[in-house]
Amino acid sequence: MPTPERIERFNRVARFRLRDVTLVLEDIHDPHNAGAILRIAEGLGIAAVHFLFLQESPYNPRRATRGTAMSAQKWLELFVWCSREELLARLKMQRFASRGLVAPDDGGIDLWRHDWRQGKIAFWLGNEHHGLAPETFRALDGLTTIPMWGMVRSFNVSVAAAVALAEAVRQRRYGAPLVSGA
Repeated sequence: MPTPERIERFNRVARFRLRDVTLVLEDIHDPHNAGAILRIAEGLGIAAVHFLFLQESPYNPRRATRGTAMSAQKWLELFVWCSREELLARLKMQRFASRGLVAPDDGGIDLWRHDWRQGKIAFWLGNEHHGLAPETFRALDGLTTIPMWGMVRSFNVSVAAAVALAEAVRQRRYGAPLVSGA
C-alpha cells in the first residue's frame, strides 16, 4: 500500500504533466539514445513520446530502453507508428504543430528566440546519422534549430531533445523566451 508521501508525489507529478508538448522520434536507431530521451522527457514532465519507424527495424521502446531510461518508460505514454501520414494526421487532429529539430545549416527558427508558451507542440527528432527524412521535412509545420557557435554541426539526438524540451518547458512554467524576436 502506498504511503501518504508517495500518493502526494503521484498527485504532484500528475498536476505538472505537460500534455501539450510531445516528442516524435523518427527512426532512432540506438535504443540507448531513445532511453536517454525518455528519461529526459519524463524528468521534464512530458506525458507522451511517439516512436516512428520508417527505415529502422521497429523495437518495443518499453523493453529496449529499460536500462538507459531508468524506469522513465513506465511513467510515459509511448506510441509506436510505422506510418508518417497516420501520425501526422493524429497530431493534427489533436491540434499539435509539428516542428522538426534540425541542424543550424538546415534553416529553421531559433529555439531561444521563439515563444513556445502557446499552442501544442510536437518536436520531431530524426535518425542519429541521417536526421529527418526529406518527406518529413516537407510535411512538417516548420523547422526549429538550436543555435551552435562551435565547430560541430549538431548535437547528439538526446542532447537536442533535452535542450528543446527544457526551453519549451521553461517558457511554459516560468515565462518568455530568453531572447526576443523570432
